[in-house]
Amino acid sequence: NTVLWSSDGASVAYVATDHRRLGVARRDTATSVTFSALVPLDAAEALATGRTRSEARVLLPWISSGPIEVAVQSDSAYERLFLRSAGRVFCVRLTKASFPDYTQVIPERFTTTFVVNRRALLGAIRDVTAVTVPESVGVLLTVRPGNIRLAYDSKTVTSANEVPVDYCGATSPTIGLDPRLVTDALSALDGDVLIGINGKEDPVVISSAESGVDANKYIIMPMRA
Repeated sequence: NTVLWSSDGASVAYVATDHRRLGVARRDTATSVTFSALVPLDAAEALATGRTRSEARVLLPWISSGPIEVAVQSDSAYERLFLRSAGRVFCVRLTKASFPDYTQVIPERFTTTFVVNRRALLGAIRDVTAVTVPESVGVLLTVRPGNIRLAYDSKTVTSANEVPVDYCGATSPTIGLDPRLVTDALSALDGDVLIGINGKEDPVVISSAESGVDANKYIIMPMRA
């Protein structure tokens, strides 16, 4: 229920996970200060959208109006995050806990990479999953030269679709992925997407094809057969 904010002095990474997937968004910053803070999810949603899940009213109409100054206060009792913009201050009480080293689960190299049109892939996933049932083990993805094959196969229903790709590397093993997690990742990106694959049990990385390695990244764990 927290989002990690971590600054290395050049950029700030915003990281969240539910153990089945990991999301990393990185933004440049105008400061050389380094810090790390665990922001409660409700507070993070308020900062991102101006609302919380529990309140319908707009909380932060000023948050996107200009630069935001950030400060972290720490003492023996608790930590606070302060954000100041347009003469107003927003204070968040931070969570005191440790966040795992998320960089350890992000592969640095891939045996297979491909670039695919985001909308085409979203459409293919929706077509294939239109016939799935809650007990589904997921959509099976196989990368081949020139296309990827998406398939769902059960004792009663079979569905498949193919999408053209710009492909590099070896033919990938067939990987089972939760279509909801893939759809969430694709819906948060723009333009074509770059997808990296290793083994059938290794994390799959989805990012923007245009923004390079430092773009928003979504890491999804395959579903076991």
